[in-house]
Amino acid sequence: MRRQGPIALLAALALALPLSGCGKKADLEPPPGEKSDYPRVYPYDPNPYVPK
Repeated sequence: MRRQGPIALLAALALALPLSGCGKKADLEPPPGEKSDYPRVYPYDPNPYVPK
């Protein structure tokens, strides 16, 4: 019964380590001299549910 603790710890690490690689790792600002695509401007529609 004493093996359940280390096995549970190993299982938690086996699940957590691959997930720790997810996420944004790059700089939020575009490189110097390049134009950013964000924020985008979308057309405004005051009531999108009314048929035109």
